[in-house]
Amino acid sequence: MKSYTKTNTAAFEILKCGTQSRNIDGRNPIKSFFQYETQRVAQAYHKTTLRNIEEFHAIANALSSCSAKLIGDVEDATYAFKLIEKLRVSAQKFTKAEDVRGRWTYMTKVKDVEIYQRALPNSQNNLIFRISCDMNANVTEMVEFLAPNGSEAYQKLESQVFPGCLQASVLKSLSSSNDTKFPRTTIKWQAHRIQSLSPEPVDLCFMEYATLSTDPIPIGFQYFHSLSDNLTSRVISTLSLTEQNLLTGFINNCKRSVVQNGFHLVLPSEKNPNSCHVICSVTIDFPSPLHEEMAQEVAIAYANRLSNIRDQIGREILKRTASDSTVIRSDWSKAFPENSYRKQRFASYDIDLDQFDLQTAPESCSASRKKASHCSFCHSTFSILKLRKHCRSCSRAICNRCGEKWTYCEQPVRLCLLCLSKVRLHTSNMPEAQDASSRDQFIRQAPEREVSLTSTSASKEHVLLENKSKQPVDTDSSIRIASALSYDPDAAIAIHSAYSMLCQDLNNKAPHLMIVSYSLAHDGLIIYEQLKQSVPNETLFMGGSSSDGIFTHKNAVPQGPVFALWGIYDPEGFYSVINADFGVDSVSEGVKKCLAQEYGNVCNGEAADLIWMQTSYNDEAAVMETANDLVDSTLSFLAGCSVRSRSVSCPNCSNQCPDLATAPISESEQESVTPEASALSDALCACVYHPNGPKQYDATQICSWTSINRNVTQRGIAMALCSPSVEIAHAFFTCYEHDAVKPLVVSHCSGKRIDTLNGNPALLELNKACYDLLHDFVGDPCKYDTSCSVVPLHYPLCREQLTQDEEDRMHTTTQFSKYQVIQPECADEEFALCLNAPVRNGEHLRLMTVDVQRIPDQIIGGFTEMMHVGAHRLDRDDIVGCVMSISSNYPRLMNGRIKPIAKAIRKHFRSAAIMGTSSDGQQGLLLCGQESMHANGMITAVLFTNIRKRSQE
Repeated sequence: MKSYTKTNTAAFEILKCGTQSRNIDGRNPIKSFFQYETQRVAQAYHKTTLRNIEEFHAIANALSSCSAKLIGDVEDATYAFKLIEKLRVSAQKFTKAEDVRGRWTYMTKVKDVEIYQRALPNSQNNLIFRISCDMNANVTEMVEFLAPNGSEAYQKLESQVFPGCLQASVLKSLSSSNDTKFPRTTIKWQAHRIQSLSPEPVDLCFMEYATLSTDPIPIGFQYFHSLSDNLTSRVISTLSLTEQNLLTGFINNCKRSVVQNGFHLVLPSEKNPNSCHVICSVTIDFPSPLHEEMAQEVAIAYANRLSNIRDQIGREILKRTASDSTVIRSDWSKAFPENSYRKQRFASYDIDLDQFDLQTAPESCSASRKKASHCSFCHSTFSILKLRKHCRSCSRAICNRCGEKWTYCEQPVRLCLLCLSKVRLHTSNMPEAQDASSRDQFIRQAPEREVSLTSTSASKEHVLLENKSKQPVDTDSSIRIASALSYDPDAAIAIHSAYSMLCQDLNNKAPHLMIVSYSLAHDGLIIYEQLKQSVPNETLFMGGSSSDGIFTHKNAVPQGPVFALWGIYDPEGFYSVINADFGVDSVSEGVKKCLAQEYGNVCNGEAADLIWMQTSYNDEAAVMETANDLVDSTLSFLAGCSVRSRSVSCPNCSNQCPDLATAPISESEQESVTPEASALSDALCACVYHPNGPKQYDATQICSWTSINRNVTQRGIAMALCSPSVEIAHAFFTCYEHDAVKPLVVSHCSGKRIDTLNGNPALLELNKACYDLLHDFVGDPCKYDTSCSVVPLHYPLCREQLTQDEEDRMHTTTQFSKYQVIQPECADEEFALCLNAPVRNGEHLRLMTVDVQRIPDQIIGGFTEMMHVGAHRLDRDDIVGCVMSISSNYPRLMNGRIKPIAKAIRKHFRSAAIMGTSSDGQQGLLLCGQESMHANGMITAVLFTNIRKRSQE
């Protein structure tokens, strides 16, 4: 014990030696000693860091002087690249060192991109920040993507990854003629705008160097710095006269931004040889002191740009990978060596979609990936907020952003981006994956804006800069259309998911107008509140409830909670929305107020091309009558839909409906129902009001802007007045065909009620025309109710708007677009029929029938007739967007299945963004009609083409 104490005391004596020279507190020598050592290491570190930074700035200053000479003499490029190599080594040294200690302070994290700001006090007029993230690409691919050598590639890159970019161009290339070789030197110019900082655009002219070192490991380096005004003028003077004038026009409308120096350092990842780590450091000089919040906005804008680069390069790599049919098979063999004999999991392209079967990975493989700490695609770290998920096909560990549920399987399964692109490549029957949005196909078909300064669209952009008060400047004048769907029962999650997918298909741009549709399982008020929180104020939206299913060009959901968006990005178009509440004003007054406020003010005093409406049920006839008096159908066409509420119980079955007919079932289960079971369920009751089913809310109409202080109405109208920059067409037709029986003359009627047909009670005469197929309802007329039975849906009535003599005089032949279908909804004890549209005494009506098996083909026939017989004369490849509403009669006649209809429309309009809803009433203009009308049992659609208006050319 004494020996131990003596040894311990000796140690303390050693620590006390030289306490005066080391400034160590003798009373607490151990703590003081470690404090001293920490300070000594920190001082040595700061000296090393300052030395590296001083070396970096010294080389950067020498390079700036060399850049001035390089503009006039390309022979100085060898010396410049020697400086670049030294600069790369210096940057690599102090970035690695500063990762250890605190010369940088952590600001925030945006989409897995870390943002750091210089901890030491700097001048108030300059901003120094650093951002970094992992990329799912190798070093060579990353450098090629960061430093494009041509104007077209550079403009495409900036427009995709920098939402604030207005124009970008490569003014001069000082490297060799071979664009694929490194090193390369270019002089670039860019105009951009960060709306949160200033509404005025800012431009930047800079010299860019890009190198790729492969010894001993590949390291990419891109360095850029601004050129002075004098050097910028010298570069512009070397351009053609036309380019000089256009560029000068841009510069005169922009403020000059100065980047003292900046670089992208691309280092290979230690974890994955096919990944890399990108570090971006930028020093920006400002003419006036910069507020702290503004500095953070600038850093976040650059962080979003780097995140968009990561997403964009990931999509491009997936496109190339998806075309390789051996990737998935090899991955499967590696994951399951014992099951390598299994067949290839993705079939060839010529197999029909219904025969396609995705084999999912067993749970044991997913369990082996549960220890993964990073996403296999974006390499983001899993956490409480970013949960780890697994692809059910290849079992990769993925985050929520890098995976999506696929709904064409027997049950929805989560797939990673690679497997999803493989599936979409198969299902689209096209040589490229459907993951590349159909909007990209449209952009390739449409006249793209040339990136060179001599393009016509550049002059349009110049006009936009001169008229900023009329129209804000946008990155690209090309129209983009997309649609998205989500079936999550939580409204907030569904809206967030659908809006994220929509913006992604719009190249990360907010749409100018969105049309919203949601099932009756969603509350319209909650939908509106969540939309206002998720959508920017500049985006207009309107829409309403859907009755029996919604589909897009990707998914189809027959029933249950579903939410869908259709959006259009059109900087050269004009859009407006407004609504009215018929509980406050009468129908005619409400419609007049809407049109008086917005009609004619949409397009600088000109009439809107389209008025899309969501109307409350039973008010459609009065709406159309008022609107036709105010709107010239030769200039504008009215179209829309209406849905009735289903929140009441069935009046005829006394809540005794069998579960087979009414319980919500999936489409796979519906397809397995036998014809005998289906006929039995129809004979008993096809009630849509089943009390044991999911809760259903009242049908509503929503609008983002209102003049009545009520954005959600149960009895009202929501309007979208549209004047897009492209030509649009309208389709309004039916799948019903008229029967060869004699016309049914209305002998006595009162508004929407028909008492007698051909002098006999209406229901009895209708049964006689149907060859006694409605005899069950003759015994009990109250059972004749379309809400409780599908049998009446087979035999509606119609008005023939175009007679055979008129067709012969007009030299046209129409089969689908000349009938206004009027579906009787119910009957009373006096055998009178109640309709949804008014009729007149002496009017001749016809009986209609439908072949249920041919409904999808009939819909395609109606679209073909509209495009070939009418004045549009369009090709189906001209259609890039479609908003449509089909009668709820058709899904109900097909036993609740909407998938065959969606599949036929997707196949017909291969390159269009589609959103289709089901409704109880449809409004539109027939092919040879004089004014718009209301009907049920119809299809109404608006088709957006890739043909620009003559006024826009």
